[in-house]
Amino acid sequence: MQSLEKASEFRQHFKEEVSGKPLGALLNTDQSGFTLELLSHRTLETCGTQQVYSNMQSKSANTHSYTAQFLITASGELKAPLFLILPEKGGNFGPRVASTMFRHPELHVVSSTSGKITKPLLKDWFKNVFFPNVPSDSVLLLDSLTTYKDRAEIDAEKPHDKNYSTITIPGGLTGQTQPLDVYFNRPYKAFLRRISDFINYYCETTIKLHLRDTILKLQTLTHNQFRSPRFKGFIKHAWEKSGLIAENELSNNSYRFEDPNDFCFSSDCILRQSCSSCDNSQCFIRCAWCKAILCFKDFYFEFHFCENFIP
Repeated sequence: MQSLEKASEFRQHFKEEVSGKPLGALLNTDQSGFTLELLSHRTLETCGTQQVYSNMQSKSANTHSYTAQFLITASGELKAPLFLILPEKGGNFGPRVASTMFRHPELHVVSSTSGKITKPLLKDWFKNVFFPNVPSDSVLLLDSLTTYKDRAEIDAEKPHDKNYSTITIPGGLTGQTQPLDVYFNRPYKAFLRRISDFINYYCETTIKLHLRDTILKLQTLTHNQFRSPRFKGFIKHAWEKSGLIAENELSNNSYRFEDPNDFCFSSDCILRQSCSSCDNSQCFIRCAWCKAILCFKDFYFEFHFCENFIP
């Protein structure tokens, strides 16, 4: 009960602090951890079976993780580039890895020994992801992570034409009041897990899920799909569900929104059509941008990075 009261007090405090600010100037960032091989924890087996087995490519990949840091706005945008922190021995990419690994404009890839955020990496995030992609006057909603507390280090990276303020969610309330925790991270992981499960079942010999380039490619494609304008209502709903923005403050009935997993993997749509690119009858996904129905080859191997939006 006390937690509910504190959450209510924080929501009221947030609304007072951001009163009059445009929704595009209200942002939330959060780190989310991913195991190197993202597997589903569910499987099908005959009822009554005593031991149920599942398949994985690498046992150690399920005990090591990397971090993605997302940035969303209350107006429904998922900002790019995606900030990824990969685990590397010594904390740095070797010269050969740095020169040959998968790169993309929608990714900003860094490394640490643990695959988790550090103060120098947080400065990197502010300098290369946050400040270049936010309005001149913005409000950033943060959790109570200790690395955020050194404002002097962060402000040293701030351009002269950018002003920002931060609001920190009190400890213990992020699960109730942080939009990314409330209604973004889980659907995003479910989307990525769906792709990983397909690879593990059908492409185990050709694609290794725990390899660096596979991770970077899958994250780029998933992040690109979630950035489709089709899912603005989905991201807005994360703010509504956290109680920070009222429904009547958001336009176009944002509570009626497309869910990324439902739209892209709808069986009614995919099973009834052939691939838009190669006429393959075994289709995998519907693109959230151009609505093309694609087999796995044309989505992953041909790298269907799309920005051609068709309503």
